[in-house]
Amino acid sequence: MSGATYELVVGSLDLGERHVDDNVFPQYVTEARERFLEERLGAALEGYGWPVVHMELDFHAELFGGDRVDATVEVTDLGTTSFTTEVGLSRDGEPVATARTVQVTQDLESGESIPVPDAWRAELEA
Repeated sequence: MSGATYELVVGSLDLGERHVDDNVFPQYVTEARERFLEERLGAALEGYGWPVVHMELDFHAELFGGDRVDATVEVTDLGTTSFTTEVGLSRDGEPVATARTVQVTQDLESGESIPVPDAWRAELEA
């Protein structure tokens, strides 16, 4: 399946601490996944939603203010109405977190789940 790498900037920190709070990691996962989808699908996203219906997140190391984080995104499964991504976050080549998300494709007008569009399939499988 397809994949991509992005650089993220560490922003939000615990009050009084130097390390990044655990509730910020999902934001990094979301940012990387959204950048990946925009890059791959662009205008083909218009009229569709892709809400996350499941997320697993494993922490491997802390992040600190000023760290640069590389995020890798890969589509690992394409179902009928959903797709799964794996996002890896690393600092200096060392893993800090891994996430697995499942998104459902949705018609924005009706709010109903729909089959993954064929145009998406071609790009997400590339």
